[in-house]
Amino acid sequence: MTEQQSLENSAPNSNSECQPQPRNPLRPNPFTTYRDPQTGQWIVVKRAIT
Repeated sequence: MTEQQSLENSAPNSNSECQPQPRNPLRPNPFTTYRDPQTGQWIVVKRAIT
């Protein structure tokens, strides 16, 4: 068996194992980030969802 044949035999079967899954819509991110220019720190604020 050649090296190429070995690689082909060890590769996963893309037809059965890598099928796309149905996707749910993404939820909006409930956080907003700000960077303080003086200190360089990041501030994370959770916004109220109404």
